[in-house]
Amino acid sequence: MKVRLELFLVFLILAMSLLPAMWNEAANLSYSSSYLMKNYPEAAKWLMQNMDDNELAIVPMLGVFETLQPDLKGRLVHYSDAWKGAGVHLKADNTLADILLVRSYLLDYMKQEKIRYLLVSATDPYSTRLFEKQIQDELALFEVNEFHSSGSLWNDPVTIYTYARARREIFKLEFTNDTKYNTGGNAEVFIDTSGLVIFYTGDSNVYIPIFLNSSLVEKLLLTVHAAEMSEGVRGNIVLYLDVDGDGKWGGWEVDTGMLIPIPGVSGKTEILFSQEFYKIAYDIIQVGIALYGDTSQTITIKTMTFYEAYEPGT
Repeated sequence: MKVRLELFLVFLILAMSLLPAMWNEAANLSYSSSYLMKNYPEAAKWLMQNMDDNELAIVPMLGVFETLQPDLKGRLVHYSDAWKGAGVHLKADNTLADILLVRSYLLDYMKQEKIRYLLVSATDPYSTRLFEKQIQDELALFEVNEFHSSGSLWNDPVTIYTYARARREIFKLEFTNDTKYNTGGNAEVFIDTSGLVIFYTGDSNVYIPIFLNSSLVEKLLLTVHAAEMSEGVRGNIVLYLDVDGDGKWGGWEVDTGMLIPIPGVSGKTEILFSQEFYKIAYDIIQVGIALYGDTSQTITIKTMTFYEAYEPGT
């Protein structure tokens, strides 16, 4: 009996010594989980603020988003619908052919419906399996926003994408040693195997002559693929127009909007920028890239592609 009492006392002392550490670990796990769940309310709120009433979004964890923002009910679609529509069951050994089939179904669905955004979260394999590999098909996505919690043990970011509505390619600019360009300011520019490399020195503009009769299409889409872009640099793409029909810039241009870096873009080609334009009545004779932001930063542009764009349902 004495031996049992001594063993019990030893166990009790040991348990009491470990109890503070156990409570501390539990508190850390609870803290991390609350941060993980914080991403979803923020993403749902962002959708509510940025979607028109007639637009739809494809989301993971459909029930969570509808609970967080009840007004979004009827405007959200779950990725599982695409798997069911394609006749493919989600499993551990889905082949590339399976994934391409589901992506094709998803793209066809997006063409028919007014899908504005796609949300991806690691907690939902129906979404992550579709985008875990670099797949070259017509479903071209680019990042709009990301909600993540720094400092948590389990960080499950919710990433919001939109997509390039491209019907057919009409002009593609690939940067090779034969590509002609002019520079303005103090731009340091060169072309290597990765593309057009611009080292931003504080006043960096690059101009590439092209010829594109954009008046032949009702709606034009421009996408820019970047191999690398430093976090501290921003920029604009500008289209220069020949309004007089003489092959020269006639004083009119179209500012396409801001180039922004995508987290994790370095080292792989991703769509950095996509912009749609309604009918441009004049020939595009030059593309300009104007950079600003932190100096001593680099952007490498792989390709710039113009498409005829479509409206959902057309």
